[in-house]
Amino acid sequence: MPVETPHPLLSVENLSIDYGRGRSRTRVVTDVSFDIAEGETLGLVGESGSGKSTIGKAILGLVPVAEGAVRFDGEDISRVSPRRRRELTRAIQVIYQDPYGSLNPARQVGTTLAEPLTLRRGELSRREISQRVGDALELVGLPSTAARKYPGDFSGGQRQRIAIARAVIVRPRLIVCDEAVSALDLSIQAQVLNLLQDLSAELGMSYLFISHDLAVVELLSSRIAVLYRGSIVERGDARQLLEQPQAPYTRLLQAAAPVPDPDEQRRRREEFFAAFRSRQSA
Repeated sequence: MPVETPHPLLSVENLSIDYGRGRSRTRVVTDVSFDIAEGETLGLVGESGSGKSTIGKAILGLVPVAEGAVRFDGEDISRVSPRRRRELTRAIQVIYQDPYGSLNPARQVGTTLAEPLTLRRGELSRREISQRVGDALELVGLPSTAARKYPGDFSGGQRQRIAIARAVIVRPRLIVCDEAVSALDLSIQAQVLNLLQDLSAELGMSYLFISHDLAVVELLSSRIAVLYRGSIVERGDARQLLEQPQAPYTRLLQAAAPVPDPDEQRRRREEFFAAFRSRQSA
């Protein structure tokens, strides 16, 4: 059964996802359940190949659901029509890992940001769209004049801010952040995480924050779910889970995370390799 939270905005219920067909079909996500409340950030953490990005894609309607359901504001959106899925993009947006790969290098930033607004025919004038583009850029710490430039004119951190501006310009209620800071330098990571936190407080948005890094997830999330081989092995309050992890895999992830103290890092590396050998022999 899914974890209960007050008035969930998103409910993932006993979700299972397959890749392939027939004899080549492989189950990559098995019986996953979680809720995200209005204004809440849930961290979904696991190693590469654990299925966390696949869950994000299922929420966005990019991969089919084999079993279970994805409910948004009470509506089952796991098998909706293409038209309804397009309508849902106003409420559900995504920020990907590679900001340059998710932006068209041949289009001005303003044109890219304006696209979801121009699709809403008759709702906004050109002047209103231009104003919204400038407001979105300023909201993420860039000047409105950035609209006239191209993605290649910006640094990696600035491009990720543009990707965030594109996601928030339609004022969504939920954003799927799929490794949204993992390609950035540590100092830029902190800036982007602070920005996401500020935007959540200011605009009331919810996040599903997908990452392989427990330390990054801790900074933004109120609750954390730990994914291993397509199944959730532990979940709970972020601070409590990280201070007293119960699942061996969670402890393994925590031991693998780097820390600035060399002695502590050495101790954690020894614990990590001991746990890794134990897992291999199990």
